[in-house]
Amino acid sequence: MNKLSRLRTVLRTSDDAPRRGGFMVLAAFCLIAALAFVSLCVDVGYLSLSKQRLQNAVDAAALAAAMEITNAVQTAGADVQNVTAYAESQARIKAVEVGALNGVYIDGNRDVAFGQRQVVDGNGNFQTTWGASPANVVKVTARRDNNDMAAPDSKLTLFFAGILGDKTASLTASAAAYVESRDIVCVLDYSGSMNDDSGYFSLGIRDRTLMEANMLDIWNILSGLRNTGALQFEPQWMSTTVNGSNSSGTVTFRNTQADLSTNKNITSVRLTFSDGSTQTTNYSNASNIRSLSNLERSSNPKRTINEVRATVTYPGYGTVQSASGSNSSRTANITFNGQSVSVSTSHTMASIRLNYAPSGNQTFSASGTSRTQSGNGSYISSVVVTMGTTSVTVNNPNGSTQPNDTQILTFSDSVANVRSCFSLNGSWPWSGGSWNDFIAYCRKESPYTSDTQITDAGYFRQYGGKCLVNYLQEKRAAFNQCNDLWRTPHYPFHSMKQGVQLFADFLEDLNFGDEMGLVCYATTAQVEHTLNYDGYNINLSANPICDQFQDMKQIIGHRQANHYTNTTNIGGGLKLGKELLDSSKRPGTRPTILLMTDGLANVRDNSYSLPGNWNWNELFDYDGDGTADYTTNDSFCRYALGMAKEAVDAGYTIHTLSVGAGADTNLMRAIAWLGRGIYIEVPGDVSVAEMEEQVLEAFNRIAAFVPPAKLVSEVE
Repeated sequence: MNKLSRLRTVLRTSDDAPRRGGFMVLAAFCLIAALAFVSLCVDVGYLSLSKQRLQNAVDAAALAAAMEITNAVQTAGADVQNVTAYAESQARIKAVEVGALNGVYIDGNRDVAFGQRQVVDGNGNFQTTWGASPANVVKVTARRDNNDMAAPDSKLTLFFAGILGDKTASLTASAAAYVESRDIVCVLDYSGSMNDDSGYFSLGIRDRTLMEANMLDIWNILSGLRNTGALQFEPQWMSTTVNGSNSSGTVTFRNTQADLSTNKNITSVRLTFSDGSTQTTNYSNASNIRSLSNLERSSNPKRTINEVRATVTYPGYGTVQSASGSNSSRTANITFNGQSVSVSTSHTMASIRLNYAPSGNQTFSASGTSRTQSGNGSYISSVVVTMGTTSVTVNNPNGSTQPNDTQILTFSDSVANVRSCFSLNGSWPWSGGSWNDFIAYCRKESPYTSDTQITDAGYFRQYGGKCLVNYLQEKRAAFNQCNDLWRTPHYPFHSMKQGVQLFADFLEDLNFGDEMGLVCYATTAQVEHTLNYDGYNINLSANPICDQFQDMKQIIGHRQANHYTNTTNIGGGLKLGKELLDSSKRPGTRPTILLMTDGLANVRDNSYSLPGNWNWNELFDYDGDGTADYTTNDSFCRYALGMAKEAVDAGYTIHTLSVGAGADTNLMRAIAWLGRGIYIEVPGDVSVAEMEEQVLEAFNRIAAFVPPAKLVSEVE
C-alpha cells in the first residue's frame, strides 16, 4: 500500500465514527414521530369505526322502537290501563334489545326519548316537540363516556394514545325515527245488502238460529222505541171473532187451513179461496162437533182460504109472537120473547107460572094488570096467569117443544181483521211504509207477489216481529223511511260500524299524526261529515279529513245499511275517495284509501272505458310469470279498477276488506294489489258473532299497517 492509500484509509476511518453516532440520535427522534403518527392513524380509524358502529346501532334501535309503538298499541291487552305509557315502555325495551344485538349498550330510561312530530305548514315542514305524548317519534342515544372502565358504557380504550397522553376517548351517537303520518279515507259500503246477514235473504248461508237471535235483538230495540201493537216476535196466525145475535165463533186462518170454534152446533162450513172458488162441507151429526175446534182444509193445498162461512144451529126460542087466552070473562095477553114473557091482563094478577119444555115450571107472585117476567133460560112452552080464583093458560105459538134456530157466521181474512187482531189500528211508526203495506208483504199481495223471503222462512200470512224486521230491512231500510235502524245491530253493517269506530280509536291512541275521512257509497257516493240529529250538531265539512275521531265515530254510528240508496257503486266510492284526498290531504303524509264492501259492483256513475295503455299482464301479474292473474269484462268492475288506478297513479295506497259470501273477493284482491296495500277477506260461512270478531280484527290490522319507520334527517 502506498502512502496515498494509507492516508485515505486513515481519513475515512476518522470521519465515519462521529457520523454514525449522530444518525442514531436522529433515528431515535424519527422513530418516536413515526410511532406517534401510527398511533394517531390507528386510533383515529378505530374511533371512526366505533363511531359508525354506534351510529348504526342507534339507527336500528330508533327504527325498531318507533315501529314497536304501533305494535304495542295494537296488542295491548284489556288489562292495560294506560296504553300510551305501555307503548312507550315497550318501545324502550325494544330499543335496548336492538342495541344489544348490535353490541351497543343503551340505557332504556336515560337514552330513549319520545316526542311528537307534526306538520307546521302547508309546505311539508315538520316540528318535533320532545316530551310530548302520545309519541310518534323516538330518539335513541348510545354513549361511551363512563369513567368506570368496567361499565358497559365505559369510555373507549385506544391502542396507542397512551403514548401521547389519555388512552381513552368518549363517544356518543343519536338517531331519531318516526312513522310517517297518514291521511286515511275510509270508503265504506252503505248499500242495501249490508243488512242481508240479519234477515231471510241469507237463509241457507247463515245459521238460522243465530240469525233469528240477531233479529230478536233488532226487534227488541224497535219495539221498545215504537208502538208495534200486539205483535209478538214469533209470527202468529190471524184470528178473528164474530158475534151473532145468539151465537159466536172464532176462526184462525192458517193459509190453506182454518181453525173454527163456535159456541153453537155447526151444520155446514163453506170455504172461499183466493181464486174465488168455494168448498162446502155439511155436518149431519151436529151435536158431535159442538164447541169444538175443527180444522178445515182446502182440497187443493195451493189455494189460500180467504173466508169461512159457518152455519150454526142451536135450540132457540122461536120468533117473538103474542097469544091470548080467556076464562070466565077474564083474559090474558102474552108476548113470548125468548127467555121472558110480557103479560097484560083484564083483571089484577095474583101469580104467573112459566111452564118449560120439556119439563119444569116456575111460579111468580104478581100484582097489577101488566108485568114482564123472565124465566130461568129454558124454553117457555106456556104461561098460566091467575087472576083471583080464575086461571088462564096461553100456549107459546112457537110450539110446545123447543125449536132450533139457524145463523150464519162469516169470518174474513181481511186486512182490517188482521189489523184488529194485532192491535195495528194506530199510525205506522215510521215515514216509509204502512201497516197495510206490511200486511200485504206478509200475504204476498201486490206489490210483493214475487217476493219469496217470507214464504222461504215459512211465515206466509203470519204476522210478527220477525216479519216486521225483515220487511223494514228489505223494503224500508233507508233512513228517510225508517230512521231507527241505525240503532240496531244489523249485519254486516253493524260490524263495519264497530270496525271503523275501533279504527278511529286506534288512530287516536296511536297518535302518529294520522287523520281520517269518511266516504260512503251505494248507488252514489258522498263524503260523510255531518250529523244533526239525536242531539248532535257535528259539521266537519270545512276539514273533512281530520283527527276529530270521536265526532267521526258518532257520524258512522248514526248510519244504517241502505242509508241513502241501495245498489253498489264501488268505482264511485273510489273516485270520491281520491277526490277527497286530492283536495284535503296534508303535505308530507301518506295518502291512503281503505275500501270495504260486502257485495258486487253493480252500478257505475256513467259510461266508462279503461285507458288505452291498460295492460292486464303488467298490472295484475301476482306470481311474476308475465301473465295476468286477474282480468274481467264486467263493466262495473272495470270502472272500479279504473278509479283505483287513478288513485294509485296519484301516489295513494289502497287497502281492501271484503265481508261475506256475496263479496267480489277477486276484485277486492286485485284493487289491493294495484294499490300496494293489504287485502283481508272475512268469509261468509261464519256466524254473525265470528264475522263481527273477524271484521274488528281486520280493521285493527289495517290501522296498524303503518308505513315503515323513517330516520329523521337531523336529530333535533
